[in-house]
Amino acid sequence: MAASEPGRSRDLTLGLIYGAVSVSIFASFVLISRIGMRTDLQAGDLLALRFGVGGIILLPVLLRYGLQNVGWLDSIGLAALGGLGFAILAYAGIARTPATHATVFLHGTLPLSTVLIAAIVWKRWPSRQRLLGVATIAAGVVAMGWDSLSHANATHLAGDAMLFTATAGWAAYAIWAKVRNVPPLQAAAIVTVLSGIAYLPLYVVFGRSHLFEANAPDLLLQVLYQGVVIGVISLYVYTQAAMLLGPTPAALLTTIVPTITTLLAIPVLGEWPSIVVTIGVVLTTVGMVIALRAGTESTT
Repeated sequence: MAASEPGRSRDLTLGLIYGAVSVSIFASFVLISRIGMRTDLQAGDLLALRFGVGGIILLPVLLRYGLQNVGWLDSIGLAALGGLGFAILAYAGIARTPATHATVFLHGTLPLSTVLIAAIVWKRWPSRQRLLGVATIAAGVVAMGWDSLSHANATHLAGDAMLFTATAGWAAYAIWAKVRNVPPLQAAAIVTVLSGIAYLPLYVVFGRSHLFEANAPDLLLQVLYQGVVIGVISLYVYTQAAMLLGPTPAALLTTIVPTITTLLAIPVLGEWPSIVVTIGVVLTTVGMVIALRAGTESTT
């Protein structure tokens, strides 16, 4: 047992590092995607960049490792949950709701979805302290949701529902990858390349591309961010964090994302949070701290 402690400590440290990188990426996801949609680009174009550029980068990885030890059914499921299905719902939701709501429903609800799905898969509920933290996070999300309902129109509500569904898919992806023990780089390649194969032909044949209408700086920003940072790096680092810490602790780290995004949205997008949104952000952050103090778990 003593010999395993240094290895576990190393996994914890590396997992927290990967988790911190994931948080930094997720904190900018809503903002940069919204910035892109304020140019000539639309959600469909961002999807094409995400899976087109990311797919080209990761294609050699998929050709190298293939689907070994994964199989077609698992690969399609991973791609649908963590790739195309998530991205379609996420970008559509971001386009329909304010940045503060988008980041809460996309990242603030991730621990809730992960805890529920993990409990079903592993048939084991987390500790009372972790449940208390998750309940506090849920209270913060409810505060956000109440604010959304009180000021909402049908478009905002549809966007919130899309984001919540996208998050549930992302949670299921992380747990599925953990259960099947898929190496993170291979998982990223499977998700991005297969999503590109499914989406890009439809985009070319049926979509209306705005890529050539956007100016060069706007297009370059989205190529680098959507294609490289989101399409490749975010998948890899979050999968690593979920493997090393467990899907639930990795998801808990992302609870800080709404706080960061809400603060950044003030100077970047000129969107000031309401008092209720601010309370919700505080509750989700406090809940994350409480839940993380319960420690990491070997499976969930």
